[in-house]
Amino acid sequence: MCQVNTDPMKSLSGYLDVVVPPDILNHPDQNIDEGVSTEGGSISLQCSATGVPEPMVQWRREGGKDIMLRAESRDKQALKSVEGERLTLTNVHRTDMGGYLCIASNGVPPSVSKRFDIHVNFPPTIKAVNQLVGAPVEREVTLECIVEVYPKPLNGWYRNEGNVKLHNGNKYNISEALINLYTWHLNLTIRHLTKSDFGAYSCSSVNALGKSETRIRLQELRLPPKSTTTATPHVLHTTSKPRRKQQQQTSSHNKGTNEVVRTKETHFSNQMQQENDVFNGGGGIGNVPHSSSGGGGGGLGAAAGAGAAGGGIVASGNVNGMINGAEGKLRFRKFHKYEVRVHGLQHKHKHNHKH
Repeated sequence: MCQVNTDPMKSLSGYLDVVVPPDILNHPDQNIDEGVSTEGGSISLQCSATGVPEPMVQWRREGGKDIMLRAESRDKQALKSVEGERLTLTNVHRTDMGGYLCIASNGVPPSVSKRFDIHVNFPPTIKAVNQLVGAPVEREVTLECIVEVYPKPLNGWYRNEGNVKLHNGNKYNISEALINLYTWHLNLTIRHLTKSDFGAYSCSSVNALGKSETRIRLQELRLPPKSTTTATPHVLHTTSKPRRKQQQQTSSHNKGTNEVVRTKETHFSNQMQQENDVFNGGGGIGNVPHSSSGGGGGGLGAAAGAGAAGGGIVASGNVNGMINGAEGKLRFRKFHKYEVRVHGLQHKHKHNHKH
């Protein structure tokens, strides 16, 4: 109050409020940093704060997750925040594990918070990612299991009904990774598979509350044999043809047909026989098998050698041509082109045989 000694006296009164930012108290009778319970039990957390004015206490879950309030009837509420100094969780579940924040505020900065950890203990539950795995020999394969357990377990891989424990080495690579607070991913990699590696495997997890295991069967995956194509020789038949017919035969090849080229030779043979009679006064037809050979020209030389002395039309499994004595060189050169087609492949051959 401010007063002035006048007549009459004058005074002015004022009011002063002292504010104190919030502060969270530590309770010596309890461990305020964490709450521990077995699954299905209850956890109660206490968070008291002082300050002027009196602070408001609010609970939130770390990471923005919902706080699950469950009743005995298994009804539950999912809340973003809960007000009050005490947070009580009943019928706790493994998914309730994690950090919880107690936040105290009274409008006087700064607000304060404290972190509490909740742990829910439960025995392991384990399952295989795939209960039946196939792989071929000489390959590498990985078997996988997922384990939910808290506190931290002892995990392992076994064979022969659990009698042989597997260890890291040249044959096996064993690893595990923590996915969240209570979930583990177990891996067993088997290198260079042999016949003896196929069979039953088991992954196991054990802690103070219990043990769990599951089996995985590894079986051989037989790959289909690689397909191979073997060319089968066909009987070859060649014949003299004009260029136009040769081009038509090339077009037929492009259609991908597998055929033996055959040409009607009746008119051709008659015409050549007549010309042969004019030049040589007669002639005959000589037949030479496919495997015959002659001097200087392979199949053509054999055909020439098998012809009549005076000339004539010579026919073989390889070549149809005409040798006409002194004129044979010219006559043969006139019809020296022939084709061979096998398995859809076309081979053009030009042969000049000087007899």
